[in-house]
Amino acid sequence: MAPWILFEAGALSKSLCILCCDFSKDDLHKFSTPLHNYNATDITKKDDVFNLFLTIKNAIDPDLANEVLKESFENRWPKMIESIELILNSSANGKESVTETDKISPLLVGTWQSQYRKGDHIGKETATIDPEGRYLLHTKDGPIYYFHLNSLATTGNNLIIQKIQVRDGVISESVHSVEMLHFEDGRFIGSDSDGWTFEYNKVKS
Repeated sequence: MAPWILFEAGALSKSLCILCCDFSKDDLHKFSTPLHNYNATDITKKDDVFNLFLTIKNAIDPDLANEVLKESFENRWPKMIESIELILNSSANGKESVTETDKISPLLVGTWQSQYRKGDHIGKETATIDPEGRYLLHTKDGPIYYFHLNSLATTGNNLIIQKIQVRDGVISESVHSVEMLHFEDGRFIGSDSDGWTFEYNKVKS
C-alpha cells in the first residue's frame, strides 16, 4: 500500500470503507496509520461483504428493507464469490487482468448460437466473435458490430468477459454487462451482472 494513500485516508470522513483484496484486515494493524481505526471488509468473507453492502444501502437508500437486500445478496453471492476467487487466483498466478483486444481468449473465437434467460424472459441470437474481440450479431441484413468484448480474467476454462456497447461501428464507454462463463463440452454456460443466464453453443469455428 503506497504511503500517500495511507496518509490521505487518514483525512477522510467516517464514510471510508476499506475493501481488503490482496491483504488481510490484520495487515492494517501492522502499519502506523489511521486505517486500522476503520472497519475493513475481507472481500472473500460473505458476512463482511454483506455488512459492506448494508452500510452502502443505509447511506444511499435507508428506506430499503434489510430483508430485501439480504434476499438479493444471498441469490447473487455464489456467483459473486466465484468471480472474486477467479480474479484473485489469476492475480496470484501472475496473470494480470486482460483488457487488450488481441488477448481475447481463443475459446471465444467462432460462431455461436446463444440462449439467454431471466425469469420468464427468454431470447436467442447468433453471433460471430473474431480474434479482435468484435461481437458480430447475425441479422437478416448481415452481421452487425454489436458489442466489443474484453477479457477481464481467464483461468483454465473459466472466463470473465466485459461487453462494451458499440454504436455506429464505434466502441462506446457504455458497459453493457459483465459475464462469468465456464467452458465445457464445446459450449459456454454462465451468468452476467444483471442476473441473466447464458448458454453459448458453437456452430462454427
